Amino acid sequence: MNDISGLDLGPCLQWYTVNEKRIQFVLSPVFKSKSPIDIQTKNISDLPITKEILGGAWQLYPESARQRSILRLIIGGSKKWFHKSSSPNIITTTYNIGKALSPTAIVPGRTDYIWEPDNKQARIYLYEMDVKSSIATIVLIQTFLHEIAHTLLVSAYYLRNYRLCMPDEKDIAGISFFQKFLKVASKYSPISHYASFYPLQCLSLKDTKRYYINVSEHICESVAAYLLGFTFCLEEDKCWTPFKGRADLYDLIADFLEARCK
Repeated sequence: MNDISGLDLGPCLQWYTVNEKRIQFVLSPVFKSKSPIDIQTKNISDLPITKEILGGAWQLYPESARQRSILRLIIGGSKKWFHKSSSPNIITTTYNIGKALSPTAIVPGRTDYIWEPDNKQARIYLYEMDVKSSIATIVLIQTFLHEIAHTLLVSAYYLRNYRLCMPDEKDIAGISFFQKFLKVASKYSPISHYASFYPLQCLSLKDTKRYYINVSEHICESVAAYLLGFTFCLEEDKCWTPFKGRADLYDLIADFLEARCK
């Protein structure tokens, strides 16, 4: 499904609303967290998410993954949408709903980086949104988990000597993990509605940026689905069983999360 519909959060919001009670039950360990996240935050007071909920979500990641993350700051931001000029080739965003792809083409978060020779850091931005507060909280939890995965992947892809020591004690180059994931994930439909925006076909490492963007978005959505136990996709029978029939993909994500940086 190579079109722009994956950028519209509307169908996902509807599914979250219908399944809100079940999702809240699944997320109860996150909601019950008493430990604030031990990463600096800025301007999150207007978001329907607390430092304790962020801490609970952060703890869903194995310790080995948390240690590999270069996340150093979480920032709250104003409402943001995908711009109506967005296409499969170029994504643009706007703070003006009048210029949005649709009122529900919401940007819930993003990650940017400080990328200096001796200083590599990631900052995750989480945005306000005009939806029911309890639903927005669910969106932001999923988004936060997705964005954390980016803070693991960027080093694995762009650092030449980066190697992952997998749970079986074999180590692989970071870029090799991307190639392995692409080979496995390409056998299946996208893990989520959002992932469907990023085609995995006809990718080449010669187009370094496109390869990273498309493959990493699928990895991040797969990681979030693995940690949450659900995802939103148009194949609704798979929303609560995202890895049904994808055992090799499940195992690959599990190994990635438990890997150590060598």
